[in-house]
Amino acid sequence: MKNLLFTTLLMLLMVSCDKFVEPKENEVDGDLKGCFELSGEKYDLVSDDNGASFTAKVRRTEQSVPFAPEVVAPFNDGDKKEFFLAGFGYTLFNKEGKEILTVKPEESKLSVEQVTKILSLKPGEEADLTINVPQGVEPAKISLSTGLKFVNSGNVKFEGAIGKYGVKNMEVEFNFAEKVVKGKYQYKSSPAGVYLWWNGRIQAIETEDGSYEWDVVIVESNDNGGWCGDFAATLQLTREAKNKDYYFSLFGDFTNFKYDNFKAELKSPLLPELYKEAK
Repeated sequence: MKNLLFTTLLMLLMVSCDKFVEPKENEVDGDLKGCFELSGEKYDLVSDDNGASFTAKVRRTEQSVPFAPEVVAPFNDGDKKEFFLAGFGYTLFNKEGKEILTVKPEESKLSVEQVTKILSLKPGEEADLTINVPQGVEPAKISLSTGLKFVNSGNVKFEGAIGKYGVKNMEVEFNFAEKVVKGKYQYKSSPAGVYLWWNGRIQAIETEDGSYEWDVVIVESNDNGGWCGDFAATLQLTREAKNKDYYFSLFGDFTNFKYDNFKAELKSPLLPELYKEAK
């Protein structure tokens, strides 16, 4: 009898230890494709009264991310940050490879602490991501997806020139959510305290798969509110290579109050430098 009981317990233990979830693929899809990957071969599936859970390992790749950790927040914690929102979704599959549950990044209720840590990882680092599984769902494989939302750039500092005229003290805010642009700057030859002011509109062209571009239309005025020119431009969040940090680039055609036309090319610092003092 004791031997039978021991054998039964051993079999139960072996069965319970045999429950795990594997990555369907290591690549993580979505808006941040290429920036993160699933690591590890399998994750233990632990059951409780509410269902089950498993903890996946997520690694940051060498590819740069289009945000700075100081100004990004998980989708379900967006009230604390207002620049960029990002997060992870997932799809669960059964043993036959059939999709049984999909949760979008903007709808997932993953741990804010865990997602924040993952978004702050440096290349090569990894962190845990716990997935809760409802009762009745028996996953065998998982794939991860990512989402990214542009809310507000904050004050972006730009350097460069409009035509042959260099600019200084330029700060421009792009409110992606409200599609509004506001800014100010001086020409390098301007007297101290004399600014030109920008008000305009912004419209997304492409904001996924590493390509981030917006149409921008700006009206320029002086300190007295008088019209000084128009700027038809393109805003890009770009990088020199996949493993290099992103920066903002603003370029296009500027028409001044004399209806003279100039090419404008403006560039921000790299995102880590631009947002290093952000809270």
